[in-house]
Amino acid sequence: MEEGLLEHVFALPGGPGRPIADRFAEAPPLREDAALREDETRKRAERAAATIKSYTGTRSAVAEMTTALLTICFGAWLFHRLTPGMLSLAPALADTYALDAAIGNVPLGRGLGGLWYGAFPVGASPLAIITVALMLIVTAAVVTAFAGILADPVQTRLGVHQARLRRLITAVERDMTGSDSAPFAAREHLYARVFDIADIAGGLFRLFR
Repeated sequence: MEEGLLEHVFALPGGPGRPIADRFAEAPPLREDAALREDETRKRAERAAATIKSYTGTRSAVAEMTTALLTICFGAWLFHRLTPGMLSLAPALADTYALDAAIGNVPLGRGLGGLWYGAFPVGASPLAIITVALMLIVTAAVVTAFAGILADPVQTRLGVHQARLRRLITAVERDMTGSDSAPFAAREHLYARVFDIADIAGGLFRLFR
């Protein structure tokens, strides 16, 4: 099967809103195989469409990982701690704001206030932490939307894009030929969830500490 298959599939008539499975069902490898039953043709087409859907989802997963890496770098630089997500970054940032506000309210000046609260630290209230977390989540959503500006050049330079596309073409070939091989594995989704689990674990550790 030539690598132009995907271009042929997306060039089939019906407009961009037409299900990809319908386009795969009309692709030459399936349409011209008289030995295939209609249900088998549909099964292969739907499996190939699911592979395409899994592949397209890798972009959002990479964007999430990029945001998480930026969050880790920010937390390490500012707070010298591991902050893989907003749940772990929000308490640290809220505590910093609470401490700065408390020092600023000391009547004898910030110098004495810094000494006092250095010995007797003050923490942020749960409401303040939730407020900061919501603000960070909104900010992270904006950063994630544009994360490709950073992630795409790096992936291109490292050959990640090309390797992933080759795996996609191989997987679609297997789907169209009815192979029982394992489906296309989008490992980026797993990596993104690792950051989420680390973030949740950090939040729970702080909660029960």
